[in-house]
Amino acid sequence: MKRAVALIAILGVLASCSRNEIPKVVQGNTMGTTYVVQYHGYEDEEAVQKEVKEVLAEIDVNLSNWNERSWVSILNKSSAGAELSVPRDALSVVSLSLELAEKTGGRFDPTISPLIDLWGFGPDGKRTAPPTEQEIEAAARLCGWQQLDLDSTKRLISKRTQELQVNLSACAKGYAVDRVAKSLDAMGVSSYLINIGGELRAGDAGPKGKPWRVAISPPIGASGKEKNEIIELVRSSVATSGTYYRRFSADEKEYSHIIDGATSRPIDHDWIGVTVTAKTCMIADGLATACLILGKEDGEKLIANYPGAKARFFRAGP
Repeated sequence: MKRAVALIAILGVLASCSRNEIPKVVQGNTMGTTYVVQYHGYEDEEAVQKEVKEVLAEIDVNLSNWNERSWVSILNKSSAGAELSVPRDALSVVSLSLELAEKTGGRFDPTISPLIDLWGFGPDGKRTAPPTEQEIEAAARLCGWQQLDLDSTKRLISKRTQELQVNLSACAKGYAVDRVAKSLDAMGVSSYLINIGGELRAGDAGPKGKPWRVAISPPIGASGKEKNEIIELVRSSVATSGTYYRRFSADEKEYSHIIDGATSRPIDHDWIGVTVTAKTCMIADGLATACLILGKEDGEKLIANYPGAKARFFRAGP
């Protein structure tokens, strides 16, 4: 679904361009997913490609759970009470993750890796049946965002228990999008559309001064009442989270990779997708996951804490 959203965004731009106005494209792999950067009005393609790759490589070294030598992997291996210096790339992401954990009462929790693994959405592979109550309780005892201590002023972080595992993926891709945008702006590339794993941020208007256009389509399984929507982006971001992304079925019930920290189980309500628009992609990214965990009523209350942010919720149904 996230790849489909990105593809429609590209077609929306190309449809209005002459051959000479087609945006240039830089693309590749990062943080366990793909990235596509479209830009317009800047001629040095090699400079853009080099800058994007360097920025993403730096972020991967700090935030990627797929990189065993990344900063977050080192944090996960650290002993209880050991203070680690927090790099610039991690500080914003950890701060927002803990902020969302607090505002959701722990339902959004950046320390639930043991539960993600237990439910078959980690590196050990998929499950064919849900875990037992005893297994869930044991994994839940290893989690808890309040066991992570961050001193933003001194830029130091520590864990209260050695077993605590941090996963920043709910906000990390959005932050990476923002960092690429900041770097492009600094080098004079002002018209762009950045996509990392389906999280998008636009700079100034594209060719012919028109906004970058993105199609938001209802996810598979959404109610037939849900319709496609075209949104226009200029200096704004959009991120999507959905239960359709990764899931498994057992005994006629589906279990998604979106884990509710309050129940230690995959979410169990009718809302299967959330798309959030916001000024920064990191905020849109984190809010999309948090709102999907909460559902529409509580999700809209959360969104109200972030001026300018808007959410569209997709409900399952015929």
